[in-house]
Amino acid sequence: MKHTYLIVLALILTILLAACGRTGSIPSDSSSESSSSATSETTESLSESSSESSGESTTDTDGTSTSAGTESANSNSSSSTSGGGKTNSSSSGNTSKPKDQPASSTAPPPTQSSEVVLPKDALPSDADAIANKIIEYINQYRVAQGKGTAKKLPGLTQVAKYRSNQLVSNYAHDLNATNEATRAFQYGEHVVYGDLDYYDHGAREAIGKSGGNNSIDDVANTMATGFKNSPSHWNYVGGASYKYIAVGATYGNGQWYICILMTDTNIYG
Repeated sequence: MKHTYLIVLALILTILLAACGRTGSIPSDSSSESSSSATSETTESLSESSSESSGESTTDTDGTSTSAGTESANSNSSSSTSGGGKTNSSSSGNTSKPKDQPASSTAPPPTQSSEVVLPKDALPSDADAIANKIIEYINQYRVAQGKGTAKKLPGLTQVAKYRSNQLVSNYAHDLNATNEATRAFQYGEHVVYGDLDYYDHGAREAIGKSGGNNSIDDVANTMATGFKNSPSHWNYVGGASYKYIAVGATYGNGQWYICILMTDTNIYG
């Protein structure tokens, strides 16, 4: 009797357990596992989406670089998959406002003035520039006539400068003035004969003067052209045998005074 009771009880328990396995009557464990799995998948998806969208810059296919902080639509998008396998996509719709761009500062092209800028009048301090420009023009004329250029001698140039300064008060070929100039620099052959004591520079002299209200180039061109057009002067200023030149210029009395010295030797420098 007791044995039969135990057998019946065992059958009842077996039937109940079988029924529970078919209907899923123990939902607590499986429901918890499903919920945990879904939550894990969602968290992982959000983490990946956040990681991908947090980069500082991306490059589009056309090569354009988009930096963080520039306008980006749907930048906070995320997706999650439910236990049923359907994919839900969400977008915040927020767009970040682009940074203010600097205003275009393209300046208009400079306008060309129609005003003609005239060269400035030569100043007394432009004496050396005028002297050098005279040599330049004289050599152009010499070359054009097949005479070759004349070389500037620095020592003789000091004498020419001294002489041009003397011309302001004494515009003339003056032997005493020339001896004074050569003696000041001890330039040339020292000659002592009786009462005579001087330095012979062995050069030929040409003197001229020009109006002062002109530019450096105008003064130089006027003087060089004037000597060229004077046969008596151009005979040695443009002479082939006179290969060395020195020019001095001094401003005074509203005019430019010019002294040109030509020589066939450079023995004295």
